[in-house]
Formats: sequence, structure tokens, C-alpha cells
Amino acid sequence: MSEIKFAPIGSQRYTLDDKNRVRVPAEIFAKFSDEEVVIAPGVQGNLSLMTRTAFDRKFAALADADYFDIELQSRYTFLASCSKSVERDTQNRIVIPQDIKDAFGIAREVVFVAKFDFVEIWPAELFDSKPVITGAEAISKAMQNLGELLRAHASRQ
Repeated sequence: MSEIKFAPIGSQRYTLDDKNRVRVPAEIFAKFSDEEVVIAPGVQGNLSLMTRTAFDRKFAALADADYFDIELQSRYTFLASCSKSVERDTQNRIVIPQDIKDAFGIAREVVFVAKFDFVEIWPAELFDSKPVITGAEAISKAMQNLGELLRAHASRQ
């Protein structure tokens, strides 16, 4: 079970400067303590920012991956090549490496979304292109679907 570090509430937008630095909300680094922080590919075209402990826990199964499974090894290579330790400066900024910025289509603006033990970093254009659920009935249906997914996930545990 993952340790809950963040309540998944809202999103925050930030702009990268000319050196590819972006300010990370102070409350995020406060939750990360002094642990090493890793930036890694997310699962929806976004990046994930997490502690080394969370990263190791999420991807521990890859240590036992079938060496001869080309598809799995290809994805593992992508994960490894796009995951990097990042350091924060005194102004709570991190540098998003140029190769990662290019690979994920990040222009100038990113959106941070906290999700329990990690934070998603979205290219703003991609985040803005996601469908928005509006209206009480549609929101209710979406939450019911989420409940069903959570129950199905819990039953597999």
C-alpha cells in the first residue's frame, strides 16, 4: 500500500523559464522531505515526480522482468532512459532536462496534479485537451465509474 502524501485536490499551472526550470509548489517538497526526487514517464503522456522510495516501489516488478520479453524490455528501456534524479534549488525549482522536455512535448507551461504518493507534471497543451466532465449527472456517473474501478482493483489485491 502506498503512503498517502498528497490529497488529490486541484491542479496548479507553472511556466518554465529559459533554463527549463519550473517552480514546484513548496508543499510538494515539504512532503518529499529530504529524499531524492525522481522525474519519470507517467502513463498518460505526462511525467511523474516522486521520491526514490516511491519510484523503486512502483517499478520493483521490473527487476524480475523476463529478459527475453522484447516488448517489456523495450518499455523498461524507455522508462530507464527517461527517468532522472532531479535536484531542487533554493527557490524550489527543478530543471526538466531538455531531452525529456522534447520527448513529452513540453513547451513553456506545465500543470502539476498531486496524486497520493507522486505528482503528475503535464504539458499544459495535453492537460487542456483532456475531456472535461461537466453537469451534475455526468459527474455523478464518472464518480460511480471510479467507484466501480476501485472496487474491482481492491478485489484483485
